[in-house]
Amino acid sequence: MALLEVSGDGLRAILQHLPPKNLCICKLVCRKLKALASEDTLWEAQCHRWFQRHGQQSGLCNVAPSRLRSQLHHASYASMYQVLHSLGGWPEGYWYRTGLSAQPHGDLVWIGLRGAVLHVVQLDHDGLQTATFCKILLNTLPVQIVLRTLPAHGRVLHANAIHINSSAGTMLLRPESNRDGDVTRPTDVAQRYERWPPGDPGLYEDSQELLRLHRVSPLPSVLPHPGAPVMPDLQPGFTAAQALQRVVGLWTAFYGDHGPEILHVWFDETLQSHNGAPVFEGRNARPRLVGCKVTGDPNVPATQWSFVAQAGEMKLGPWDGRGSWTNDSEDLQNRLIVTMRGLPALVNMSDRQVVARFLCHGCINRTPGNFQPEWVPAQLLLYKGPQAMFSVLFDDMDERYRHMMDFKLVPLPGKSALSWLQE
Repeated sequence: MALLEVSGDGLRAILQHLPPKNLCICKLVCRKLKALASEDTLWEAQCHRWFQRHGQQSGLCNVAPSRLRSQLHHASYASMYQVLHSLGGWPEGYWYRTGLSAQPHGDLVWIGLRGAVLHVVQLDHDGLQTATFCKILLNTLPVQIVLRTLPAHGRVLHANAIHINSSAGTMLLRPESNRDGDVTRPTDVAQRYERWPPGDPGLYEDSQELLRLHRVSPLPSVLPHPGAPVMPDLQPGFTAAQALQRVVGLWTAFYGDHGPEILHVWFDETLQSHNGAPVFEGRNARPRLVGCKVTGDPNVPATQWSFVAQAGEMKLGPWDGRGSWTNDSEDLQNRLIVTMRGLPALVNMSDRQVVARFLCHGCINRTPGNFQPEWVPAQLLLYKGPQAMFSVLFDDMDERYRHMMDFKLVPLPGKSALSWLQE
């Protein structure tokens, strides 16, 4: 039996198992296959499969394709699939800026869908929008990316300028290349393009990238949120993992004269060495709690680890006034502890209800601009009650003062990822 003698329903049954590339090839065979391969029910199924492959980290995998199509105002699922395919992944959620252009300060980035436009914006430690990096227009074919430029010189990139890797959780925006492989750029960058954010070297750099991002995990929907800043209190008999799970998310603290900085805190189960960070073996080879800088400074720049806490090393409270983790004979009642809240402030530990302490190491660098990390002993302190707060207390054995950083939740924007589903 020839292929064209197969009934329409039979051909549809075959076509629904083909990948998108092969469907497009079928359109070139003959009119009958072109009509069948263009049916929107096939492309709705392709959109659903794309959601499952590329929407795990953003939560899009739980959304019906019809809901996004309505949001983007696309006439067909076929045209919506073109948009999705050109993106390579669904970028809604929280990211932090990486790459050479982000050093040493970095940025916290929020990508959210408003109407049919993805807004890529910079947030500060208070969760306030401070700049717009770009807008990604999803109601046009091809997808267009509008950079933040001077009003008189709008700059638009097409979809091949954006590269999203869903599995790796990365996103790269770079200038388009012409057929010879050369990067297209204006003749006078300094005059035509505004620097974003202010103080950076500019849009176009030696790496030929405009924006490099790494996704903040876990899903934005389960990150601590200002709408519910109260954390459940720890119940008697809690484990070390249960205690440390309270501090997974985005936090901010004052780093001395550098001011407030943002950290992404998560569990690291690889136990691999990172810039000399301590790795415990044997019974203490447990997942580590890592505090990675989303925003940084010349001493410890963005994307570097600020502290590492061992889940297998926990001491229960209350605070007994005795010392460093390795030297319980050291009486801290007579030692001054200083925390930074913009200005140095003395801390009375008797006013704090410490419920648990963890062995911790903090990263320091004595030469700004030349990153040579040293890891010094410290403790991570958790407190009783629902207050969303934890502290890292450095040993500072050779100094008069013990330095402590108090971490508080970053007040994230009022809208979470996929908030358009509730509109």
